[in-house]
Amino acid sequence: MNVGAVLGGGTRFVVACGAPDDFEEAEFPTTTPERTLGAARAWLAARAPEAIGIASFGPVDLDPRSATHGRLLRTPKAGWDHVDVLGAFTALAPCAIDTDVGAAARAEANARPGAEPLVYITVGTGVGGAIVNGGETLRGVMHPEIGHLPAPASDPFAGSCPFHGRCVEGVASGAALRARSGRDPASLPDDDPVFLHVAEALGSMLASVALVVSPRVIVLGGGVLDARSFLRTGAGDAMLRHLGGYLPSPPEVAAPAYARPGIRGALLLAVECARAG
Repeated sequence: MNVGAVLGGGTRFVVACGAPDDFEEAEFPTTTPERTLGAARAWLAARAPEAIGIASFGPVDLDPRSATHGRLLRTPKAGWDHVDVLGAFTALAPCAIDTDVGAAARAEANARPGAEPLVYITVGTGVGGAIVNGGETLRGVMHPEIGHLPAPASDPFAGSCPFHGRCVEGVASGAALRARSGRDPASLPDDDPVFLHVAEALGSMLASVALVVSPRVIVLGGGVLDARSFLRTGAGDAMLRHLGGYLPSPPEVAAPAYARPGIRGALLLAVECARAG
């Protein structure tokens, strides 16, 4: 099966074509919508995929009944408010769209049969999350925005989220680390006290997710955690402290099964779209 995928991020867009376990790919910097989407569309058009799975940064309208289905909503990415990401590709092939973390969650659930409900959380430039149950990502009025849960008030940093200030994304994301330290986060030593606040914020978020969703597994991925794997352990420990022994079976906190689950998940979404069409 020859399917296509688009993984749209705030820094780069990745495109792929082939099968979920055997594909070619390319990437383009995320600049203006016209330039970025145009480059992605041209690359896929040259490969004639049967269907395309789109995994976009958000927030994005995922309601197929909505007049703005497939469009970004208000987003922190400058110049991308209300951009029609889905519509950029529908002339090429049947398309399906999810968030970037939704696609990654699909891939991680696919790698762990019997592990649902599964929650995937990425900590990178921002903090996002998705929930998979019954083979589908949870969608309501919109998709979950787990990264915008409130962060603990014990953190002295006011937060960098333009909407909420001190939410988890506003204190624990890569962008927040840069804002609160004034430095490239990669230059911070592992024993910098800021990482205690990051682990605490992530643990508080995980405890809330555990209580609301009752997942079997919470997968923690993203560039911040890839670079500082000790934060995964610290967040899991903080989650258990926040839960206070209330849950008889707290969720497993795991590393991703795939190095790049987002593009695999987008290809899986394309396979489902092709089979449905």
